[in-house]
Amino acid sequence: MTLLISLVKSRWLQLGIVLTMLFLGTCYDKITWLRLYSFQTMPWNLDIVLIAAFFIYIGYLFFHTNYHWIENPAAIAGLVTLAGTLIVLYLNHDFNFQFSMKSHEIQSSLPKVLVLATIPLIFSFGVMGLSYLTAHFEGSFILATIGQHTMIIMYLHNALLDIASMAGIDNIATKVIVALIVPMLITLVKRPVTKNRSLYLDS
Repeated sequence: MTLLISLVKSRWLQLGIVLTMLFLGTCYDKITWLRLYSFQTMPWNLDIVLIAAFFIYIGYLFFHTNYHWIENPAAIAGLVTLAGTLIVLYLNHDFNFQFSMKSHEIQSSLPKVLVLATIPLIFSFGVMGLSYLTAHFEGSFILATIGQHTMIIMYLHNALLDIASMAGIDNIATKVIVALIVPMLITLVKRPVTKNRSLYLDS
């Protein structure tokens, strides 16, 4: 990415190059001779590199231009509305979209390059806008508490979501609550145990 920005001065050309990389990264499943363990994939995770380059460049572009537009309430409202609309459409099965860079999975009922170039950015910028707003709210201790436990949530949420599915819990809201609350409860239970153990060790 540094090489691209250094050699290509035109931002429109830079954007064209990363869009082309995104297009190539989403088309590897059409190349029949690239196969690895029955999955169609580019060698050395090249498909992931091509896709990640697009998002890295958008992040670079965001912070090197007038990024204060994300603080505009109208922009935030528009992003949240778009994100909410996408969630409703997805829950109503009006379109399908699954994306995992780790497992090379891209499934969509719409053109892949289109959804990858829009949906992740809409949600990312929407979260950034909401974060800006909530930072100015008093008493936002719930979000602050979640923010203090992001590490354990990151490690446990997949396992908890799988356990919830095996337990027959299909409601998405319930799954999200389980994935957030249980790790925080584990941390709260662990603190007194750790404190008591340190007292015994000191004595």
